[in-house]
Amino acid sequence: MGIVYLAQDAEFRPVALKLLRPELAGRDDFRRRFTREAEAARKVARFCTAPVLDAGIEGDTAYLVTEYIDGPDLASIIASRGPMSGANLEALAVGVATALTAIHEAGIAHCDLKELDEFLLARAMEHDSPTLLFRLGCEYLISARVIRPGPVTVVERVAHARAEAQRETFDRLAHEFTEARCAALDGLLITDPEIRMTRPRWLATGPVEASPAAVKAEVAKLEFLRSLGADSLDLSALPAERRRFLATVGRRLTAQALERRDPQRRYPILLTLLAQSATDVLDEVVQLFDRRSPRGRARPNARCATRWPNGAKPEKTGRRCWMICWPSSPTRRSATSRSAA
Repeated sequence: MGIVYLAQDAEFRPVALKLLRPELAGRDDFRRRFTREAEAARKVARFCTAPVLDAGIEGDTAYLVTEYIDGPDLASIIASRGPMSGANLEALAVGVATALTAIHEAGIAHCDLKELDEFLLARAMEHDSPTLLFRLGCEYLISARVIRPGPVTVVERVAHARAEAQRETFDRLAHEFTEARCAALDGLLITDPEIRMTRPRWLATGPVEASPAAVKAEVAKLEFLRSLGADSLDLSALPAERRRFLATVGRRLTAQALERRDPQRRYPILLTLLAQSATDVLDEVVQLFDRRSPRGRARPNARCATRWPNGAKPEKTGRRCWMICWPSSPTRRSATSRSAA
């Protein structure tokens, strides 16, 4: 992943300077992971590995500075003295096992597992099933033709990938979580005295018939969603599969279960639920109009079509659709002229 140089610090003491490949430092996901792992590496005990003295990213250069440990490497010792055995081999094995345990407990993946971790993270952003991720991980290891770790290690890497996917999801949407937005999302979990239920449950309750009352109720949902800005949310930073998964979790969990989740998990779920609800409710309104009005009498005009949330643009709609959905339209024409438009 990079090149290691023998360098000197400000006091002319030898240090090991590792520079990572520039193409890696330019990736946002790598920069976030590198920062987290560098902080975790500082927590590893000195007797386990060379202590980390400094780490950072400047421009396209990611660097890691550790203490320089003078001495021959293992390959040189074996080449000059032959294979190790007895107490020396056992001492080496215990030392390596102790160091790896400390490194893994600090949340750092060994180099041989990094490619597996990257693969599992990409899949975890699409699927959250531990069983599916385990099977995909095993298939990846078989196709990569590498020495495969034990099943316990794969299970641990799957759990690590799911946790990383949750952090990655929050990081990609962090710009949306302003103080006002977070307060509004938390308010969704409080029972509203006017409707006698929480707003997510209200939004998930669909009409049972195409009646004027049902149309009015669905339009009220649209107005509520637009008051929260749900129609203008841009969640394209997340894969479509991840958005659908989070919205499904939001519908399945109760308000109490969502309240118990930490904010890093709760807010992405509620935000994607709002965005998906805006599309679903709008589709429901269009279907109600189609069932209540003769089909094919009108199409939404160009201005109307550009204002559908999340890119939803139905092919046909009733002639009154845009007038009800956007009552603030500057023109108030007759039903005949609206139908002609």
